[in-house]
Amino acid sequence: MGGVRANGHCEVKPEMRCVWVEAWDGSQKMKGGEKIHVVQLPVDHSRKGSSSWLRVARNASNLTQDHKDASR
Repeated sequence: MGGVRANGHCEVKPEMRCVWVEAWDGSQKMKGGEKIHVVQLPVDHSRKGSSSWLRVARNASNLTQDHKDASR
């Protein structure tokens, strides 16, 4: 819900400048402001309580094993 009006104000609250327009304008004034274009993937909450470090180690181990198997 919500968007931005042509004048840069909020669709829901017309007297307020849109927070996304403010974020864009602010990012353009910052070093590395182009990073606003990078869209991060949503958090996968199904993995809550599991270890990301173990997942990385297991994946690395599997890749190493796959490489060894392929070279035989």
